[in-house]
Amino acid sequence: MALVHAAAPEDGLAKVGEALSQLLNSGTSLGDDFGANVTEPHALAPQPMYTFTREDLAADDLLASARRVGWRYSVVQGEEPVAVVTLRDTDDGVAADGMTIGRLSQAFLDGVAAAEALPEVQAGDYELRYLQSHEMYFAGVWLAGEAGDIILPMEGHAHADVSAHTPLPPDRMLDVLRRQLAFHNPIPAGE
Repeated sequence: MALVHAAAPEDGLAKVGEALSQLLNSGTSLGDDFGANVTEPHALAPQPMYTFTREDLAADDLLASARRVGWRYSVVQGEEPVAVVTLRDTDDGVAADGMTIGRLSQAFLDGVAAAEALPEVQAGDYELRYLQSHEMYFAGVWLAGEAGDIILPMEGHAHADVSAHTPLPPDRMLDVLRRQLAFHNPIPAGE
């Protein structure tokens, strides 16, 4: 039993290769943040990328409200994470959406390592997904499994009383995010 990966988009690796090639040919160094001289990066298996909005927090099922918006490829040189390339879903397949260089690439892989160590993952199969909300400043590892889903907030994106990589069922994560939203929203006039 283990983490499983969704079927990757057919042209996903080609799109990632194009994005990396453009970046490497631009003279930008991918390795400055990690001290690596990046000459032969390669992409790991991608994760489907899901997003939710503040309005989705009103629903009782956060994950049912989440929408798949694309794919996330962690890029490494050897064992060293150097970047994340995102592809967005389009009517014609996928298209390059962006690249992040730096700590975010390591933070996700740390979350995956924490997920692999969970007893639930060792006992059953869970599809590895990426869950984010720019509005809520949240990013996490989403483990989708028949025995129930698990969310692990990533380092730098944990909220309230929840530490990074703390495995939570979706309803508990929803409670944490709702408290965070209430804390940051002004009290409406007249109340």
